Amino acid sequence: MNNFKFLLLLYVLFLSCSNSVNCNDIKYENGISYYKGSKYSGDCNSVFLDGSIKSKQSYVDGLDNGSWNFYYSNGNKRTEAFFNYGKRINSWNYYSKSGFIYKINYFDSLGKPTGIWKTYDTLNGKLLKETDSKDIKFN
Repeated sequence: MNNFKFLLLLYVLFLSCSNSVNCNDIKYENGISYYKGSKYSGDCNSVFLDGSIKSKQSYVDGLDNGSWNFYYSNGNKRTEAFFNYGKRINSWNYYSKSGFIYKINYFDSLGKPTGIWKTYDTLNGKLLKETDSKDIKFN
């Protein structure tokens, strides 16, 4: 229990000494992200209890924007995604905890699915399935 209290104290000190905004403090309402009551522009990070990075996100005028990265507690990347003013763009890459890419989805500059989406085996990285984005039902 003392280790938990110590880690929690380090976490709080880390957040208070950092210029970075904690992503957990950003509120999402009706498609817009707010920080302290205003549309948020800037970067944020979230961390696991041990202080390792859980996510790095970016916003412009309350909209998801730029590169977003999510991580597993072991430090391996979980998701690599891109936004342009609230729209998904480019390739979205999903990784297994062991580091193999297991899914790649593509979006055009308007946020619409495009190209061939790929799914891989999480244990060995072998291609399992390709799906034409025209067959994807996406909101």
